Amino acid sequence: MQKQIQITIYFIFCLSLPQVSQGMTIQEEIKLGKVFAQQVRSHFAMIEDQDILAYVAYVGNRLLEAVPAKHFDFHFYVIREQSYNAFAGPGGHIFVHSGLIEAMTSELELAGIMAHEIAHVICRHISERIAASKPVSLAALAATIAGVLVGGDVGAAMVVGSAAAQQSMFLAYTRENEREADQNSLRYLRDAQYNGLGLLTILKKIRKYNWVDVSAIPTYMMSHPAINERLAYLDSALDATPSFARPAKNIQADAFKKIKMRIQALYSSIQPTQVIAQQAKKSPDDFLSHYGYGLRLAVSGNRKQALTEFKHALKLRPFDADILRDTGIAHFYVGDYPQAMKYLQSANNVVSNDLECQFFLGQVHEKLGNTDFAADLWERLLIINPELSKLHYHLGNLYGKAGKTGEAHYHLGVFYQAKNNMKLARFHIAKAMEALDESTPRYQEMKNLLKKTYHKKDTIQ
Repeated sequence: MQKQIQITIYFIFCLSLPQVSQGMTIQEEIKLGKVFAQQVRSHFAMIEDQDILAYVAYVGNRLLEAVPAKHFDFHFYVIREQSYNAFAGPGGHIFVHSGLIEAMTSELELAGIMAHEIAHVICRHISERIAASKPVSLAALAATIAGVLVGGDVGAAMVVGSAAAQQSMFLAYTRENEREADQNSLRYLRDAQYNGLGLLTILKKIRKYNWVDVSAIPTYMMSHPAINERLAYLDSALDATPSFARPAKNIQADAFKKIKMRIQALYSSIQPTQVIAQQAKKSPDDFLSHYGYGLRLAVSGNRKQALTEFKHALKLRPFDADILRDTGIAHFYVGDYPQAMKYLQSANNVVSNDLECQFFLGQVHEKLGNTDFAADLWERLLIINPELSKLHYHLGNLYGKAGKTGEAHYHLGVFYQAKNNMKLARFHIAKAMEALDESTPRYQEMKNLLKKTYHKKDTIQ
C-alpha cells in the first residue's frame, strides 16, 4: 500500500515536469536515462556488493571495448530479484537481476545477455520507440519505460494511468529491434574474444523459466519476438559464421564462480542454508564451498562458526584476498580488532584497491583509537568512490566525536541527501553552514546542496 502511495504521488509530480519531444537528442536521452535509473533503483532492492558490481562492470566494459561508437557513459547495476531478467534503459543504464546470474553457469552467459542489452543502447532502440510515441513528461516517460522493461507486478505498478498504459504499447521493443540487438551482440561478443554460445544457452534457460513463471518475464521479452524464434536464428547465425562460435579467450572462470557463490550465499532467497552447508561438508577440498558457507553463516549472524569455515577455505587458498578480507570483517564483528587488523592488512597487501577492505580497515583503526588515520583513509576513499555514501555517515560520526562540528554536519548532510531523507539533510546542511567559513569550497557546496533538497521530494518508505 505504501509503495502504491509513493507511485501515485510520483506520477502527480511527473505531470508538472517538461515534456520530451519526438526524435530524442543524445543529451535528452542522457537526461532521461538518469531519471530512469533513479526510478528503477527506488522500486527495487539493489545489490551494492563491490565484488559483484566490479565483476559485472568488468564484463560490460570488456564488451564495450569491442563497440565501434559509444554515445553514452555506461552504468551497470545488479537488482536483488530472483526472476530471470536483464534490461537496458536509455542512456546506457543496464540492469541484471541476481536470479539470472544465479542461473548462469559461466562468464559466457553473462557476457551474452549483457552484449544484447548493450546493443539495444548502441542502436538507440529506446529513443526510436519514443519517436513513435506521444510526447510526455520526462519523469512519466522514465517510469513508463521502466514499467515496460521490468515487467511483472512491479512493472505494472510503475505504469500508472491509462495514458501511460497506452504509451507503453509504443515503447515495447519490436521484432526488428530484438533481431538487430541479437545480430550486433554476436559481433560484440566475437570482437571481445567471447563467443555467441553463451547468449544461446542463457536464452534457453529464460525460455524454460518462462514456462514455469510467465508473470515474472517482462512483456518485451515474451512477445518481441518469441524466444523460440530468436533461438532459431541465433543458432543459424552461429552455424553460418564460424567466427561467432570460435573458442573464447581470457575467461575468468574462478571469478565467475566466486561471484555466483556470493550471490547464492548473501542475496539468494532460494538457496537454503542447509544445502550450502551440505555442499561444504561433501567437498572438504573445495575452498569455494567453505567460503560460501562462511558467507551465509556471517550474514546470518553466526560469525564465530563463519570464521571456522573461512579459515578452512584459507588453508586451501591462503592468498585469496576476498577470503582474507571477509575473515577480517568477521573478526571485526566479534570484537577481535587485532585479528581483524591482521587479516585485513594481509588482504590489502594482496589487492590494494579493495574499497570494502579499506573501509573496514578504517573501522578497525577507529576502534583502536587511530581516528586521524581512519579519517584520512576514508577521505581518500571518497575521492576514489564519491558515491559510497556510508563513508559520509561514518566520517560524520567520527568528526562529531572529535568535536569537528562543521565537518561532521557536512558529511551527514551529504549522506542523508543521498538517502533521500531531505528533512535530516536540510538540518545537517544548515548546521554545517553555520560552522563552516563562507569562503571555503565546502560552504559553497553545502549552499548548492541545500537548494537541491528543496527540489527533491522525501522518499516515502
